Amino acid sequence: MLSLTLNFSMVFERALALTLLLSAQAGELGSERWWDGGAESLPKEQTYIYLVGAVLLLFALAVFLGARLILAKKSHKKHLNKEFSQLRTMLSENKERVDLIETHALDYLNSISGRATRAFGVAKQIVLAINQVLEEGEQLLERGDYAALIEAEELLESRLVLKKAHLNAVQDGYELPDLYRDQWGPTLDKLFQEVGKEISRASSAAREFNFSKRTSKRTYEDLRRAGIRFLKEKGKRLTASFRSPFNRDAGESPKEEQP
Repeated sequence: MLSLTLNFSMVFERALALTLLLSAQAGELGSERWWDGGAESLPKEQTYIYLVGAVLLLFALAVFLGARLILAKKSHKKHLNKEFSQLRTMLSENKERVDLIETHALDYLNSISGRATRAFGVAKQIVLAINQVLEEGEQLLERGDYAALIEAEELLESRLVLKKAHLNAVQDGYELPDLYRDQWGPTLDKLFQEVGKEISRASSAAREFNFSKRTSKRTYEDLRRAGIRFLKEKGKRLTASFRSPFNRDAGESPKEEQP
């Protein structure tokens, strides 16, 4: 959008320079013209014709460029609305994943590793940061002027900023990549998978020690809804929703599951 505006500005400046050149030429022609017998002043009417033509040319170019800018602005705003709508959907899905996992992470807090706990903390901070981007972007789109649209686009393309005061408390042992937009979803999924797998193992262990089977079943169901891909129950996959390969525990039969 910024480059498009700059291109239009350059065209307008050149058009203005051309108009001024025509005006200058009109002034020169209006001062004198040459006959065989010498110089003679041109009528002022002819000078006015040149000036009016130059003004009309400038006006036509201004109208053309203005229309192009308006159309470009509408098109760009539509594009940004679509981008932020997709971001809103992604954020909503990951907020739901946080809610589904959090209760069970607290239930098995003493059974999962510190690394998994920190992974979940980092994931929550990323979700909060994305929510901040969405709120700021929607405010800019509501303004709708050129500067706001450019700022909204830059906001989407910038690296995600996490609050260091919160992140330092949970990030120990993690080296996050530069979180540009194409990395937000994959990074969250990786963090959720890590904590989800440990909750799954802890739940399986609790069931083997004859703890509540109802609680274990609810845990698995919530983890499945959260998209955790390594759910196991008695050495088998809990759900057929995800068909990707998974690591089997030692001694587990490599045979395919029966439907």
